Amino acid sequence: MVEKTAWKTTPKQAFFLTREEDEVLYGGRPGGGKTVALLLHNIMRRNKYPGSGGLFLRRQRDDLKKADSAIPMSHQLLTGVAAWNGSDLKWNFANGSVLEFAGCKDEDDKYNFKSGGWIDIQFDEVTQFTQSQYEFIAFSRARTRAGQGVKIQIRAGTNPGDVGNKWVYDRFLAKGEPYKPQVYDTKIEDGTVVRRSRMFIPSSFWDNPFIDRQQYAASLSEITDPNERKAIQGRWDIFEGQVFQEFGPQHVVAPFEIPAEWPKWVTVDYGYHSPWAVHWYTQNMDLWAWKKIARYYCYREIYRAGVPIHLQPLIIQRAQAGEYVSRMMADATMWQGYKEGRSLIRSYERVFGPFTWRKGPVAHSRVPTKAYVHWLLAPAADGLPRIQFFTSCPNMIRSLPMLQYDKHKPDDVQTQHSDDHGYDDLRSFASMVATPLIRHKPQEYRICA
Repeated sequence: MVEKTAWKTTPKQAFFLTREEDEVLYGGRPGGGKTVALLLHNIMRRNKYPGSGGLFLRRQRDDLKKADSAIPMSHQLLTGVAAWNGSDLKWNFANGSVLEFAGCKDEDDKYNFKSGGWIDIQFDEVTQFTQSQYEFIAFSRARTRAGQGVKIQIRAGTNPGDVGNKWVYDRFLAKGEPYKPQVYDTKIEDGTVVRRSRMFIPSSFWDNPFIDRQQYAASLSEITDPNERKAIQGRWDIFEGQVFQEFGPQHVVAPFEIPAEWPKWVTVDYGYHSPWAVHWYTQNMDLWAWKKIARYYCYREIYRAGVPIHLQPLIIQRAQAGEYVSRMMADATMWQGYKEGRSLIRSYERVFGPFTWRKGPVAHSRVPTKAYVHWLLAPAADGLPRIQFFTSCPNMIRSLPMLQYDKHKPDDVQTQHSDDHGYDDLRSFASMVATPLIRHKPQEYRICA
């Protein structure tokens, strides 16, 4: 029998291996030892639970066999400990457990797993998978027998980028903090409430003492493509199909006191079940400093669901108390039924007065107003963007870089299953300030009314 190869873990890997959450995502930057962490987890569970099954997945089956990837690593860990079946790509353990490797190249390949059942399923480079592939395989194929007392565990490793970037971000990062369990309750068919949990554990090559970190960092520094560099840096705000790739840290600033004489705008995107979004904007307006570059700021945000229409204008009025807001614009759908007196905007006019609100961009203007948003996000003559967002507007900062292109309307933003409420507010603002400027002079503008 060949002696088993010893394998030391990094502190991050050791922490990952102790977690009991239903789902855990490990990774974020290259070189953190994601693949070996997944393998070690699977092997530990095969040894702990005799007769159990574990599934290790890559989107492309051939990627499992490449140098320094899952199957070669598994041979270092398991040769002499378990029996390898090369035709079926699986390890058979002496206690009856099985560790299988497989690919899921096309969307419908997920149905190839309908007849299987595993207590552990692992996705290496999970952002290469679609959300439906992940959910179907992870939650319909992972199961245990009654009375076993074994908890199903789903584990994944990845770096940012690729087709699944957004759903992975939404699932593991958007609603929680690294290292902290995200606990939630789900009600099943018999009425029972089941508590479930997930966690994100960030890692990078700097956490891995078993590689030459200085040399690896030097190699990564040679990559010049800005999108690739963002992925290497662990930036989740860059991915395939991303609309506003230009959005970055330069667009976010700490709040400061806004002079009373600066002009102010407010925009509304109506929602009740989905979030009701309101944003306030201003401009660094100094009528005597004609050479000063005009810069806009998004400085206040309301982002809530479940607010009745009659309370919305009162909340806006209270938020901007003491300010003079020169222009107010609301979602065009709020004017439906205006002549009959049934429109939503009537509730706003009862508080602010008639004809105080302007109608926002209509549906057929989505592509032109998207161009105006790009214009706002672009650098001005001093190299900084024309618009910046206060950190007090977290939902705008979070949602704007996550927007994707519509597959059926390639010049428009995808709206279905998309958090575009802040974006629609920004389109409204852009239509007020950018339209006349772009039409007049497309280079640089000093003072904007």
